[in-house]
Amino acid sequence: MALLETGRVVNITYQFNGQPRVGSGLLVGGSVVLTADHVAKGSGHEVLGLEGNFPAKVLVRSGSATVDIALLSVDGAVNLPLLTFGRVDRQNLDVLHDCMAVGFPRFKAVSGGRIAVHTYGSIPTAEGLRAIAGKGLVPGYLALKVDNTPRDWPTITPRRLGNFPVGGNVRFRGLVGHE
Repeated sequence: MALLETGRVVNITYQFNGQPRVGSGLLVGGSVVLTADHVAKGSGHEVLGLEGNFPAKVLVRSGSATVDIALLSVDGAVNLPLLTFGRVDRQNLDVLHDCMAVGFPRFKAVSGGRIAVHTYGSIPTAEGLRAIAGKGLVPGYLALKVDNTPRDWPTITPRRLGNFPVGGNVRFRGLVGHE
């Protein structure tokens, strides 16, 4: 299994409606960060990573709460090689093992910031299929089934990963959120 470098995980600070906010992201290559659309919707983005703090600009937003995904461009960040991506085959029942998620969730807020949570598990490929009259089975959101529960993990409903390209050899499978 290829490893995903810790230096790719970033904390994003920004303003939304005049209030300070915090989000999570992943340096996917070059100086581009994959994050959530609701994070990119704010202003004054700054990316905090192992290499320091860097200003960021919004490159692309989905503009959708349903497909909550965006890309930021980071000025001055380390230029990392591109991650490889692939699409989950949902034509056959399968379980994607060794999937990971890292982020800075609200329940890990501490004075002056947030503490990262790193969890892992598996993703069943038939998760989220919806039966719709006249259309048949329509893919919905994938969900990470968590194998390890971090300390002080709150009782939550699993969140979506989204129906977008997910990782290949690096085991990056998408974004997981907790509000």
